[in-house]
Amino acid sequence: MSSIHVDGLPEFVQLDDKYNCLQCKKVLQGAMQTACGHRVCERHIDEAIQEGKIYYCPGGEPDCLEIDSVNRQVTVNPDFCARTEISKLPVYCTFHENGCSDTVPWRNLKKHLEECLYIIMDCPNQENGCQEKLLKKDLKDHVEQNCKFRKEACPYCQEEFIIAIIQNHMTNECPQVPITCPYGCASAAFPRGDISSHEAECPVAPKQCRYSALGCTFKGNKDELETHHTEFNTHLGTFAVYSAEYALKTSQLVNQFENLKSENDKQKYELEEFKKENETLKKSLESTQTRLKSMQVMLVKHGETVIRLDEDVKKGGVADPQSIKASLLSETKSLEERIQQLEVGTSYGGTSTGSSENLDGIKSQLRQLDRLVGYHDLRLAEQDLRLDVNDCICYEGYMLWKITNYAKRKQDAINGKTLSLYSPPFYTSRYGYKMCGRVYLNGDGIGKGTHVSIFFVLMKGEYDSLLEFPFRQKITLQMMDQSSDRRHLQDAFRPDPTSSSFKLPVKDMNIASGCPLFVRQETLEQGGYLKDDCIIIKVAADLNDPPLVPI
Repeated sequence: MSSIHVDGLPEFVQLDDKYNCLQCKKVLQGAMQTACGHRVCERHIDEAIQEGKIYYCPGGEPDCLEIDSVNRQVTVNPDFCARTEISKLPVYCTFHENGCSDTVPWRNLKKHLEECLYIIMDCPNQENGCQEKLLKKDLKDHVEQNCKFRKEACPYCQEEFIIAIIQNHMTNECPQVPITCPYGCASAAFPRGDISSHEAECPVAPKQCRYSALGCTFKGNKDELETHHTEFNTHLGTFAVYSAEYALKTSQLVNQFENLKSENDKQKYELEEFKKENETLKKSLESTQTRLKSMQVMLVKHGETVIRLDEDVKKGGVADPQSIKASLLSETKSLEERIQQLEVGTSYGGTSTGSSENLDGIKSQLRQLDRLVGYHDLRLAEQDLRLDVNDCICYEGYMLWKITNYAKRKQDAINGKTLSLYSPPFYTSRYGYKMCGRVYLNGDGIGKGTHVSIFFVLMKGEYDSLLEFPFRQKITLQMMDQSSDRRHLQDAFRPDPTSSSFKLPVKDMNIASGCPLFVRQETLEQGGYLKDDCIIIKVAADLNDPPLVPI
């Protein structure tokens, strides 16, 4: 036995072949032992069963077993002995290439890694700009002594700075660093932050003339200013220039005022025009609101028609469903045209601040009407589905369900318009259990987008009070092969008596139960199961398993 490295797993010091999976040849993960005595990883069995396949023991011996979802509990069991032994096998530290020489039991590796000094870590000063990556054992020295991006406190103001810029801070910025007067006076050193107050008192610092507000630009020290203030002719000339500039600015302000007055008069005129336009818009809005109320009445009538149609379908009393459907579609189209006219009407007359809320309200109502029209379209699609199914009811415990227009119905499922289809109801006898089939042409749950899902549904019947529950008859689901090969696809199951799907129905239907992965869509569409854009599904309840006692 030699030291080996297993992909995605730690490096074992020694690994006996008996701890390797017969299928993937790697160390056992979640060791399972088959009834024929072989060890495999638990995930291989799970993956096969989840895909609806049979798992074949890789032992390759005559007595090796086939494992499926039905016999799994008796053909394979967790090998806790092997799991314990493997967890105790010594492994090298994950960071042994960085210098760690420790070996620990596999089950203790995680704890060791939390404490290992050879793990590679980022410098904690990364946010300051340090990009160094170091071993955990070297991190402390780096942070405290060598990192160029570590922070230190300024010895004067105690504020922290990156070590690389702290010198510049002290030289040019720190308000607590003592400095001497920049003008060379004999005063003692003072903090840099007091420079403004010092300049106000410094006898050497240059100051402005007292007439600087009138335009004098002279600066000088105390003695120079005293001499300058006695130069009246200079200040009179400066004041004359300042007065001329002030008069010019005043004239400019007068011109600006006249322009603003003219602009104000123009805006008053535009406001009057805007008010007239707003009155026109209000009248248009009132007309639009009246038309909207008329549309709402039409939609209510439309909804009542759909409800009556729904009730008639349930009672089986629809005399001419196609004419009713055509009438509803015509009403829907009329409503859509009215909505387009209203949208054009609301754009007339411009917009205004005073009417923006009314416009928003109209648009909100239009969006609501759009949703109602879409809802009625969906209801029409459901009625079309109900009217299209075979009205013949079977009382012999099985039902052949022919679904036409397969391509269109599958596209409706993909678009979310009609996700599933229900078959006509069928019965175990004239006064027996009521049942139906349910199919998702674009799949449901784990089969969505890839498979066709078929389910059995127990319905609320008129004579349930005379029947025994939970329902116990064996159920068979079949996709019929319409070619000469007759290779029908079939799956069967026995009801779980603890499941709510098979208890006495309290609503119209119980929760469906069946096969979300019944058949892949490409298998159905490429074989003989799809013919003339139709498929045929058979749903059957075995009346003899267990024997069903007639009422």
